[in-house]
Amino acid sequence: MSGITKWAAADGSFKRQVSSFRDFVSKTSPKFKPAAGRYHLYVSYACPWSEGIAKRHWSFGRGLFYGRECTPEETPGCIPDPHHNSKFIRELYLRADPSYSARFTVPVLWDTETQTIVNNESSEIIRMLSAEFNDFAENPELELYPEELKDKIDETNEWLRVLCPVPNTTNALDEESAKKVFEGLKKVDSILENNKYLVPGDRLTEADIRLYTTILRFDPVYFGHFKCNLLAVSDCPNIMRWLKMISNLPGVRETINMEHIKVPISILLEYSRNTTTCPTSKSIPPRLSPFLKAPSCLTDAHLSYNEYGSKLALVVPFIADELPTIERNFAVWAKHSPCTTNLPVDLVFYFNSDYARHPHILPRLRALSVPSCFRRTQYLMANLPQAEDTYPLGASLMFFKAMEIPSLVDGYRYMYWMEADQQPCRTGWLDALYRTAINHPGFWMIGSIVRDGQASTTYYSFADHLNGNALYRLDDPQFHTFLARVQEEFSKNKGRFLSAFDIAIYLVARHTLSFNEYARTKHRFQYSDLMQNMYRTAANITTICDANPSTYFVHGKYLSQ
Repeated sequence: MSGITKWAAADGSFKRQVSSFRDFVSKTSPKFKPAAGRYHLYVSYACPWSEGIAKRHWSFGRGLFYGRECTPEETPGCIPDPHHNSKFIRELYLRADPSYSARFTVPVLWDTETQTIVNNESSEIIRMLSAEFNDFAENPELELYPEELKDKIDETNEWLRVLCPVPNTTNALDEESAKKVFEGLKKVDSILENNKYLVPGDRLTEADIRLYTTILRFDPVYFGHFKCNLLAVSDCPNIMRWLKMISNLPGVRETINMEHIKVPISILLEYSRNTTTCPTSKSIPPRLSPFLKAPSCLTDAHLSYNEYGSKLALVVPFIADELPTIERNFAVWAKHSPCTTNLPVDLVFYFNSDYARHPHILPRLRALSVPSCFRRTQYLMANLPQAEDTYPLGASLMFFKAMEIPSLVDGYRYMYWMEADQQPCRTGWLDALYRTAINHPGFWMIGSIVRDGQASTTYYSFADHLNGNALYRLDDPQFHTFLARVQEEFSKNKGRFLSAFDIAIYLVARHTLSFNEYARTKHRFQYSDLMQNMYRTAANITTICDANPSTYFVHGKYLSQ
């Protein structure tokens, strides 16, 4: 049997190795007593069990090893061994026990005083760090394994193991293994439908940490490489809401390195291609089908496709009088098809009032022929009181209210705000929009300045602001903190110099932030030719797009085709 298959049973199924080093750090231990700086934690972000340790105690020392040379020059984000300058994790095992002959795994908890491995079992290391190191912890009050929930956590941890798939050496168990994985995935989504955390109760537990490291890897790695293609995590709304919540907890994102997660799987890639059986795939997400091919059900392109189950909401805000305009716009959409392939994008109609007070609105919206490349259609409403439902105040309040709707801000990574007076001008505009979102890390807002010469003269002080018909980043907590500041300034000054939310965003960024704050955030607001804001200039959409090959949208009050 070759070295790569020593982890497999006779039938080809994965057989998890029993950890060999099982000592405990404890105040009562004669050998391994808790102490600050004494122990070093070696982890690999490629391994979900190992990364879970990093998430539990990020403040402890860490090194990243793939069983290969590990230098920052070769692998960005990799930290060399500070104690022995080891290039391979096996060197530590053999240093601890020269006769060791089993597999070399992470995590490893190393004692720098006795120069040996204390423990290499992830679940036990988590418990040790939770129970024995509170005297040195930054957050000693955080208890992930509370006494009253221990039984439920243990039970949950046991069945969560099925969600961490591994490749087989034969095709015999592919179908059976895949079904078990997705039964577990559906169970998780069902639990999270009515619960904030995995173990019922209003608190984060060890079970959430264990689940998180697996869910994070599912779409970019397991779906394609391990042939777990019956369902994607990004198709599970409750899991996605939970995933975003955990991702935004302090310190969690610092323990994520997607390149480290994806690259080691390439070691198995060629091996996986030698197998030709794929699990039943009736529910393969249509947006992934271009990236998957028979017989191996994977391509390298899938690695970088959807790291966090990212999705975009195309939001169409409107008032009742704009309904005929929206219906005409859909005729334009039929002419300029939004996409050439299915994408993780939803269409969201966002009404200024209450659908119940306008019973004719919903039937007409539902009668529209929505392009098939949208995964689903939502119908949200702002329910503005009559006193606030005026222009431009009402349009701005709709935007700020949208940023408080959980199903919107918690359910999507990006949002495109597309008012009724904006139209696409060429085929593939949704493709271009999604590409722009995923290829511009770090942005908060991508849009167009005013192209109207008259506006540039009349409103010179903010002529270079980004028009509100723009692409927004929803999953950055710092952006929401900034928007809260914008909304506060808008509320104090509405009706005076802050007449619209997009101008408020611009003026707060330019004039309210300190110089240092502005210097740190200026690059978050990006100009793009993807959309052209003509404001009040009469313009021909076709002429504009013919002159600007990168333009897909035109916004303005007086547009003609």
